[in-house]
Amino acid sequence: MASKYKKKQNVFNPRQTRYIKLSSELQQFLEEKYADAHRAGYDFNIQHINNRYMFDAPEELTDTQKRDMANRIADIRAEREEEEKAKREDAKKEEGEAKT
Repeated sequence: MASKYKKKQNVFNPRQTRYIKLSSELQQFLEEKYADAHRAGYDFNIQHINNRYMFDAPEELTDTQKRDMANRIADIRAEREEEEKAKREDAKKEEGEAKT
């Protein structure tokens, strides 16, 4: 039986790709954006070639959608890094208080 989800190749240009540090960030974002397809076993087929991320999705994205996606992935990473930094600072603070 054929999948109900189409395979449309999408390509981030190098300017957009620079906002995505790890393919796992793109994978996680796509799994959340296309949750139904992901649960059905959809393969996003992410590749990084010649400073461009390429991936399959159930739809062809516009340049604006790809730009917004790259920016959102960068924002999510920055938020995660801030949370991790705060946790490290809290742990150092607790460690310092325990020594006194």
